[in-house]
Amino acid sequence: MKTAFGLPRFVRHLLQITAVAVLVLPVYAQPTPLRVAIADIAPYAMTDADGQAFGLYPELVKLIGVRADFDMRIQVVPCAQLPELVASGQVDLAVSLDAAALRRVSRPLADIAYVDTVLVARAGAFDKTGSQSFTLGHLQGGCMEGVQQAGQGASDQDVSSLHEGVRQLAAKRLDGLSATRESFYHYANLNSLDKQQFGAVVPSGRQMAWLYASNKLPTAVTVALWQAINDLKEEKAQRGRY
Repeated sequence: MKTAFGLPRFVRHLLQITAVAVLVLPVYAQPTPLRVAIADIAPYAMTDADGQAFGLYPELVKLIGVRADFDMRIQVVPCAQLPELVASGQVDLAVSLDAAALRRVSRPLADIAYVDTVLVARAGAFDKTGSQSFTLGHLQGGCMEGVQQAGQGASDQDVSSLHEGVRQLAAKRLDGLSATRESFYHYANLNSLDKQQFGAVVPSGRQMAWLYASNKLPTAVTVALWQAINDLKEEKAQRGRY
């Protein structure tokens, strides 16, 4: 049977199906895995003896990939390398605590986890008088809650790693260190730190870990990832934390 325009009806239907496929396929058809770089903050993200990523953040990324139907190629890298990897297009996605350097070169897609932060003081550091200032270290632009909690007399200093921050505390170049709670206790236990070197470990707030998307990633892909994350959040809402 022909239409009023002279084309067989089945041809018109075929054209309609083709048009729909052209619109839909770019969203889902990914010839290569999405490349994901995750900040190496133990115990949230680590690498095993075989070079495979493990920890909370890699597991969340895998879960998001399954929900969005994307294969994720995950690597764990030093925090300081993330902005350059994203800006240069070497990775498609990054996972890190909220950091200004990453926001300048990528799109914060969604928060994927909450972590508690603490202010770790050097023993005797906060016995100073109010007229003296405190020098506080924090990791790669994140964990600023400790700096804010210390008040107007505090100055902040970026440190490249938790190890570097603890080393500067011991050398009395820092008065305090703002870090995630689990990271500090994991590091302290792993390295058998002498508790006498430190004063109080004070809760300072909560940080969000974000999934950042490269500006070069197609919008259709970021939308699919965002939807997957929100679907997972809704499913886990009754548990209070995901």
